[in-house]
Amino acid sequence: MKKIVMGLAAVAMATSMFAADPAFAPSLAEYSGNQSVTWGIDLDNDNKTGFKNDGSATLKFNLFTAGDKTTSGDSDIWAELKIKNDAKDTTGAMVLPGASVDVAKFHFGPVYVGIKAGDTTVGECKPQTAIKSSNVGIEAVGPAKYTQGIVAGYADDNFGLDIDFRSRPVEDNTSTTDTNEYTQYTNDYALAAEAAFKASNEFVTGLEVKAGMAYEFADNAKVAYAASAAYKVDLGDYYLKPTVGYTSANEMVGAVLFGWGDEADANAGVYYLNADKYKKVTPGVSVVYVKDLDNN
Repeated sequence: MKKIVMGLAAVAMATSMFAADPAFAPSLAEYSGNQSVTWGIDLDNDNKTGFKNDGSATLKFNLFTAGDKTTSGDSDIWAELKIKNDAKDTTGAMVLPGASVDVAKFHFGPVYVGIKAGDTTVGECKPQTAIKSSNVGIEAVGPAKYTQGIVAGYADDNFGLDIDFRSRPVEDNTSTTDTNEYTQYTNDYALAAEAAFKASNEFVTGLEVKAGMAYEFADNAKVAYAASAAYKVDLGDYYLKPTVGYTSANEMVGAVLFGWGDEADANAGVYYLNADKYKKVTPGVSVVYVKDLDNN
């Protein structure tokens, strides 16, 4: 196959590319990683084009506790690479579990370009509740199979904006090796944009609003959209936090949390609520209502 591949960007844990040495994490002895995104043309297949994201990471541990490390920068232009390990030790043996690149971005002040695989879905709304569950709320909408490409964004304490431009890979039936399981050359693209007014904003403290849209070029310009809002009302030692969300799948969620503490990464402490999806709890009482508006 005659192909033209243009390397758009790559981040590597190496030399002066980073503005500062990553902060030391006691559980990690050594780490390395890389992340890249390419865009290519397949000259033997109707000049089809597409993105492809690749990344790898290695961690060496002094202890077997899981952890992550990330770069940080003091200048306006810097590169960020975060390597994450979620492995859990259950035997007490010294192990070297696998690691993955969690974040790979170039920063230009508040603007950034990310080069890690992602998606073109928007609108997931999982309200903060007394016992958080991944099953409570509404799912994202949009084309989920568009994973390869880039994201450009803006982020500060008040606002956030992410714009994903990605292509959809397909299984490569012509491959003769186990290392090339799909092809990036599909001419199949999607765009997603999601804007956020953050709860940390300096204008209306506690108010957060999100709105997003996904556009699928290959499917007759199919469009998906969603919006959500939450507001934390301060009541002294207590607070009230209502949340609402809606997606173009005609699903909505409404929730109210009456709380007296911050959300924490902790087990619910209830026998039948000890699965991983119940690992966040908030001192308080909550009510959630989820409705599929197409099914009355």
